[in-house]
Amino acid sequence: MVVRKLERRHAVGTGKILSPQELSNCDDIATALTIDPYLGFITHKMCIRYRPPRLNKKELQNIILAFVKDQNYQDAYRRLYHSEAMSQLLVFFKHRVNRDDLQDHVMKFLAVLSAESGVTIMGCTRYSLEDNAGARVCATRSWSRNEEIQFLVGCIAELSEEEENQLLQPGKNDFSVMYSTRKKCGQLWLGPAAYINHDCDANCTFVATGRQTATVRTLREIQPGEEVTCNYGGDFFGDNNCYCECETCER
Repeated sequence: MVVRKLERRHAVGTGKILSPQELSNCDDIATALTIDPYLGFITHKMCIRYRPPRLNKKELQNIILAFVKDQNYQDAYRRLYHSEAMSQLLVFFKHRVNRDDLQDHVMKFLAVLSAESGVTIMGCTRYSLEDNAGARVCATRSWSRNEEIQFLVGCIAELSEEEENQLLQPGKNDFSVMYSTRKKCGQLWLGPAAYINHDCDANCTFVATGRQTATVRTLREIQPGEEVTCNYGGDFFGDNNCYCECETCER
């Protein structure tokens, strides 16, 4: 079998600017098709009315496991695109997604599950805010200081006050919103990097790669099996992060 490697553009994005709603829809569908069957449970969704597709869960799981084994992006996306799950999800979101944008987003999640990414997404039971059923990113190889983990892509959409009011419900889908002091606005962070958890003594930091994309750079050496973390800021979990549940605070 000829396995075609992922084009770099799918890892960092095509440069098209997506609205917060467009990004949210693409992310909900892409994670439903890739990360959820990989982990075996429903991960965070921006749509608070989200309902998973009604189908044999083995269908999607087999597609993702075949990709992890064979690393064939084109075959994996073709099978996902023609799956019953895709049909149901598009109907649920009333076809309000651009097919090229959706393909690009799905490819980003396939990439982070590839052997070449150097990381993987795993289940996590640490955080009460996620009802002790969330996800985390862990290294699958050794990383040196100042390396870029290029497939951990963050997809960013700037939020106006009106968009915040329309899209966000506190405590339900505002899990991945940060405030930019430079741009003086809220920013919605989705994509594979949204699965990176906070730690007050993080081993990575976010690095902008474009107007609406970011990746992460290591701050120190990371060993295989170690969780990849970033610092969300000093007041993300209350004043002085008083409600923080990270491993450093636990220690």
